[in-house]
Amino acid sequence: MTSAGQVNPEAHEAYLKGRFHLSKRTDNDLKTAVQYFEEAIRRDPNYAPAYSDLAHSYQLMSQYSSLSFPEAYAKANAAVSKALSLDPSLADAHTAHALILDLFAKDWINAEHEYRRAIELDPNNSTAHETYSMYLAAQGRLSDAMPEAKRAYELDPLSLRVNSVLCWQFYFSRQYDPAIAAARKAFELDPNYMPAHWCAGMAYNGKQDFPSAIRELQTTVQLAGNTESQAWLAYVYASAGERAKAIEILQRLEQLSNQRYVSPYQIAVIYTGLADKERAFEWWNKAQKAGFDFVYLTAWPTNDNIRSDPRFRELLERAGLGRSSASHP
Repeated sequence: MTSAGQVNPEAHEAYLKGRFHLSKRTDNDLKTAVQYFEEAIRRDPNYAPAYSDLAHSYQLMSQYSSLSFPEAYAKANAAVSKALSLDPSLADAHTAHALILDLFAKDWINAEHEYRRAIELDPNNSTAHETYSMYLAAQGRLSDAMPEAKRAYELDPLSLRVNSVLCWQFYFSRQYDPAIAAARKAFELDPNYMPAHWCAGMAYNGKQDFPSAIRELQTTVQLAGNTESQAWLAYVYASAGERAKAIEILQRLEQLSNQRYVSPYQIAVIYTGLADKERAFEWWNKAQKAGFDFVYLTAWPTNDNIRSDPRFRELLERAGLGRSSASHP
């Protein structure tokens, strides 16, 4: 393990650059983050934080870019295992491990243990609190999730990610105006922060302010350019009654999925927006088999139109989430 006083300055600089790009969450930024973390590791092979954030980067790449779940899982797991072997007391490594157990392995019990362990090791670690809040939301425990998001904000009010997570928690709780207000605080820090535009757009969609929702989601496509941003823009188009535009994006993503990885949940999102329940559940089932972040199924108001369908409960039960996650405030 490399102690704090022995860190190679060039490795640390590369690590900090990686953290900067990691926070932005776009496809290109995540790829750049990986390059910087790998540079940090080359300069100091025993630098545990670089391995930890490398694992986090791979986890996010399965969501925001074209890295498939199996490949991302393998890469992330290898990196976090190295981080923990180098420094078992590193809170960020336990957080990264929790994310892998949560989002890839679906090992809910041990994931929560790791989130709690990270907070125990470093109670003032905002990342541990905000990631734990998203886990709780995915479990349907929204009343527990909000305090964790607020605690993260108290610890780091200038964090773009923390402001964005606070926006999401308000959105999940159907508090759309506070969600938009949280997004605006993020815009004050960085007007081009993609996740905040995404959250604001979904909150406007919840308010049925469709022109504002479309504007924000179009901005996410411009900033991120990934398939996820396109899928959510299609959902908003469908909500706004612009079905032809939604179907155009849907057909483009379905064709693209024949050439490269496109998460099946993204296709499911569009069919859900189009109120095509048969195709929506077909693709949600594919997503469940492939593995994906269940926060999109459990917490998002966008799925309210399929929650009463028995297939929704069956899907959650197969995932081990049937006990509490089908309800919402």
